[in-house]
Amino acid sequence: MIKLKDLLNEIAWKDDTLMLSARRKIPISSSIMKKVIGDIDVNSFHITDIKNVVKLKSLVGKKKSISTFNAYGAEASELKHGIGIQTRGGILVSVEGKLLASNVSDIMSQPDETGRRWVANSTFNKMFGDVLGSSAIESELSKNKIWKEKYSNLSIEQIKALTNKEKAEYIKIYIDTLTKMMIKNKDIIKKVFELAISRSDVYWNEIVLSQIKVKDALIFSDSVPMKFVWDKHPEHNKIDTYGIKFLSKKQIINIVKKVTTGKVIWGKLSDMVKFIKKRGGNPYEPKFKIGIVK
Repeated sequence: MIKLKDLLNEIAWKDDTLMLSARRKIPISSSIMKKVIGDIDVNSFHITDIKNVVKLKSLVGKKKSISTFNAYGAEASELKHGIGIQTRGGILVSVEGKLLASNVSDIMSQPDETGRRWVANSTFNKMFGDVLGSSAIESELSKNKIWKEKYSNLSIEQIKALTNKEKAEYIKIYIDTLTKMMIKNKDIIKKVFELAISRSDVYWNEIVLSQIKVKDALIFSDSVPMKFVWDKHPEHNKIDTYGIKFLSKKQIINIVKKVTTGKVIWGKLSDMVKFIKKRGGNPYEPKFKIGIVK
């Protein structure tokens, strides 16, 4: 169970965790998901940029999570052009880590300040049915005497006005309750998560990992994001939107090498499919039929 004293220390930051709890999001931290699905090691991929790639080092071996993918479909135009979901992109890294959650489509997970990730209960409801839907959550929370007496009918404004001790108690009861619900339904959760590994819809799958290792990297030298970074890009843009000086090929490679434990490849967007397939991913490959035109 989550410790109350730890939550009291967390309240100093913004109310993100409190509001995520109040909006009935599902917590998927490393400690929670280990109880639900155990240890499942997954190889996956993450697109980042020159400004954020060094930040990956702070996640290595830690319980903070990262959103990744290892399969994408025909409509994944951002990924196919080397563009990140929350970064500019231009750099693809292969990672290995412990599975926290996965789905054949983007589950729109979001982190709080502690690195704990949350998913909308509507997403889990679609994935697992009513057992983790809004009604089930409210029903389970109402079984807690303290919750029923103090927190069950509060508005968002009333929740924000709680004392720090009450906020911590609110979060603790909520997270503990959701943890129990997921453990109770661990078989179906594990089955759905495992089926989503290396599978996607027409866009991309989402695989949330923790305790990652950053292995190899592919730098898309011809991608749009790199024209704001690499001084020799074919479409070199003189406007420095990164707030840093333009970098040489050697400088870019050396920055990426600080994060990776394996190869750093200076390549092109056309190398993406081969890079991902070689490392166990499932990229989209269009199939063309060659025939005789009558």
